[in-house]
Amino acid sequence: MKKLLLTVSSIFLLTACANTPAPENAWVYISNGAIQCESDGKTGAETERLLTEKNIVVSKTECGHLSNVAVILMCGGPATNINVHQIKHTDLEKSQALGFQDVITLKQLDNLGYEASECQ
Repeated sequence: MKKLLLTVSSIFLLTACANTPAPENAWVYISNGAIQCESDGKTGAETERLLTEKNIVVSKTECGHLSNVAVILMCGGPATNINVHQIKHTDLEKSQALGFQDVITLKQLDNLGYEASECQ
């Protein structure tokens, strides 16, 4: 009886893992090019346009900044501002060719690696 229960449980667990669908959407980010004390960088709409001009559909856009990253506070220095866009997972490689990166690369333990908010 224990062998049967173990076998059935194993099959159930393996089947559940095998049927996990690929994600439909992906989140990508790009630096907005902000410079401390000088420039706010590109808007979310401007970096979204980089994607849509290459026929990549953007379903949501957020602005934000990298977290857990230290930068020297100095006028003229780079900022940690990013623009984040939700696209179809099938367009991930096309977006990376344009300089965007998957937000998964920012993840650190329990931290997303960035903080997002609505664009102004």
